[in-house]
Amino acid sequence: MSSFQVSFFLIGIFFELPYCEDVICMQNRQASGGDRAIAQGNPAGNGLAGSFTREAGRTKDSLDRLVGLLDAWQAFCKAQVGEPVAEGKRIIGLSHHHSVAFTLLCNRPFGQEDMDRFCQALSSFEDTENFAFKAGIFLSAMMNIGEGQEYVVNTRGIRTPLHHLGACSSKKIIIRGDAGDHAGDFLNRGEMTIEGKAGNAVGSDMQSGLITVKGRAGFSVGAGSNGGTILLESGCDGVAPDAKAKIEPR
Repeated sequence: MSSFQVSFFLIGIFFELPYCEDVICMQNRQASGGDRAIAQGNPAGNGLAGSFTREAGRTKDSLDRLVGLLDAWQAFCKAQVGEPVAEGKRIIGLSHHHSVAFTLLCNRPFGQEDMDRFCQALSSFEDTENFAFKAGIFLSAMMNIGEGQEYVVNTRGIRTPLHHLGACSSKKIIIRGDAGDHAGDFLNRGEMTIEGKAGNAVGSDMQSGLITVKGRAGFSVGAGSNGGTILLESGCDGVAPDAKAKIEPR
């Protein structure tokens, strides 16, 4: 995606926001004397004008944060990060990929609203090589490095199930939609709820915590896990023979 296309897409995201702010602003101005109140120096009118200016400033700040996140994402995609390699029971390379994403995300403040907009923007990058892996790792790094203790990731607008969502986390995570393979891998004291389906090896190598999958899960549930609990509300295709996590129902 070119820089021009990214800019055009960002404008689209922000102008998809409801126009109710303009309507409310006009209603408030009418209630307080409208333009005449502002012209006459009415404090209420000036207050509304100030509110509009502050709202515009907040919108610009939100756009700046989203641009920063997309810059980091595109740099991550260009870093030639390959998918981790399974070696026996371990996944080799996951920590390195997290480290790359952490470095790119460092000193980029964001909140849940920014996470929502970034997830919306990700749908335009699905033709990226190894997208499912890269997007899952990047989102996991965002949650791990973020100051919040709870994050909601909406994957319903993304056609490709994302791998490694919630990897290495110790936070509370809700996935609104489906997850790909290795969801919640290396989870440590975290809590993860997947509202849709999960791919293979959910909870692989998890150490502790709780993973709840409301949809059906794939094969090798809990592979290499050492503890924790995995609740499968709609069952699974198979549990890994070496799983030490408590898996219900089994």
